[in-house]
Amino acid sequence: MIRTLLVGCGRVSHTHFESFRTIDELELVGVCDTDEAALKAASSENAVPGYERYEDALEHCRPDLVVLATPSGLHAEQTIMAAAAGVHVVTEKPMATRWSDGERMVKACEDAGVRLFEVKQHRFNPAIERVKRAIEDGRFGRIFDVHVSVFWARPQAYYDLADWRGTWEQDGGALMNQAIHYIDLLRWLVGPVESVFSFTATLARRIEVEDTASVALKFRSGALGTVNVTMLTHPENFEGSLTILGEHGTVRLGGVACNQIEHWSLDVAEPDPEQPDDCVYGIGHPRFYQDVVHALKTGERGRIEGSEGLKSLEIVVGAYVSSQEGRKVSLPMNP
Repeated sequence: MIRTLLVGCGRVSHTHFESFRTIDELELVGVCDTDEAALKAASSENAVPGYERYEDALEHCRPDLVVLATPSGLHAEQTIMAAAAGVHVVTEKPMATRWSDGERMVKACEDAGVRLFEVKQHRFNPAIERVKRAIEDGRFGRIFDVHVSVFWARPQAYYDLADWRGTWEQDGGALMNQAIHYIDLLRWLVGPVESVFSFTATLARRIEVEDTASVALKFRSGALGTVNVTMLTHPENFEGSLTILGEHGTVRLGGVACNQIEHWSLDVAEPDPEQPDDCVYGIGHPRFYQDVVHALKTGERGRIEGSEGLKSLEIVVGAYVSSQEGRKVSLPMNP
C-alpha cells in the first residue's frame, strides 16, 4: 500500500478522494488544511485524522506520497519539505506560479531521490489519447495549425471564496489556472514551442490577474497555433476545444472539457469514437493515479513527472512576459 496524505481540502479535493477510492494501492492516511471547517468535513468523510499544520501531518502520518491540492503559490515550499522528508509528491496544476519555483521543486525531488508528479488529467481522456496515437502514427502528416478555446465561467463569487484566488502570488489568472491544461495538451501533442506573443486583460472581475487572454504560438516544427481563453462566458462553462489541422486530416475535440470528438476526418477511416464523458474533469484523475502507482511500483517514469511539468509552465510564463512587455518571447527563456 502507498500511504497517502492529502493537503488542501477545498473544491478539487473531492475529485482526489473519489480517485483514491478506486485505486486499491492508495491508502489515505490523513488530510491537512488550515480551514477548520473544511478539515473537519474531510476528516469525517474519509475517516482519517486531520491536521492543521503541514509539518505535523508529515511527521505523524508517515506518508509515502503527499498530494498537494493547496493554492498554487504554496506548492514549491510544500514540495521541498516533502522531499526533505523522503516523501513522493503529487501536485495539482499549475505546479508553481513562478518558473524559478518550478525548477526548485524539480531539483529538490531529484536531489532527495523522490518522485514529483503533476496533475494533468486531460492527457488521460480517451479522446486525447486517440489523437496522440494518430499523431505518433503519422496519420496527420505535417501539422499546419492548431487552435484551443477555453470559454468558461468564473463569476466574482468564485474569486471571493478565498483571498488567494485571483492573485499573482498564489493563483495566477485564466492562462495559469484554467487554460494551462489545454496549453499542456498542445505541447504534448504538437511538440516544443519556439515563441509566443500574447495579450491579456482583466475586463470584468475584481482580481489582480487576467480573466481573458489571447496567445499566438509558433512551434519548432513550423506549425502555428492560437489559444483564446476567458472566464467571462455567460452564464456557465461553454467550451473547451482543441482543433488540429494537418496534411492528411482535421480533428476537433470539444465539449466543456475537450473530451468529446466532434469532428474526425483522417485519410484512413476508423470505427466510431468512444462514447464521450461529459464531466468537466473528464475521467482522467483515476487514470492519472494509476499511472502514478505504476511509476512508484515499477520505477518507470510517469507520464507527467518531474521536468515534464515545467514545459507548459514555461509557455504560460512566456505568455505573461510577452503581454507585460509587448513583445514576442522566444523559448526556452533565459532564467
